Amino acid sequence: MALNTMIATDSNLKRVFQQLHDAAIDALAAPMPRPFALGAAMGFVTTTMVLTRELFASGRLKAATENALRQVVDDAVSTGKLVVTQPDANAAADRAATDYRHLRNCFGHGNWTYDENAVGKASMRMTLEDHHARTGKKTWGATIDLPDLVNLAEKLMVETFNRMP
Repeated sequence: MALNTMIATDSNLKRVFQQLHDAAIDALAAPMPRPFALGAAMGFVTTTMVLTRELFASGRLKAATENALRQVVDDAVSTGKLVVTQPDANAAADRAATDYRHLRNCFGHGNWTYDENAVGKASMRMTLEDHHARTGKKTWGATIDLPDLVNLAEKLMVETFNRMP
């Protein structure tokens, strides 16, 4: 289900991004993350990804922004923060764009899991998957630690925020 962000002004959306960021920082702040830290982190990541996708779909972000976001994801892959365990077989031409699209789809469709026993630990590994819309066959898979995912979402959000009108 697509969001209708056309009624929200760019200033409203920038404020949403600021509030998401503030909530994530509050929930995950040292020395002890709050009991709702996992939910806040996942809400932060998911909302950032879905809002950004909707902004592109409605033509409110320039192509240069999407290129910058692709680069952020590519940097995460290159540094080993986002480990692609099943690359897309059709990604040879532009792996960065494909990884970005699949990562965004993981959160748009809720295709992420984690080990419940790892909740509250310093490092919590998450599994991300994307599936073909018609066949349901897995087309891409990756793993990432929750703190790295929150950092990645923050970088994506900052790039989007800075490039919004």
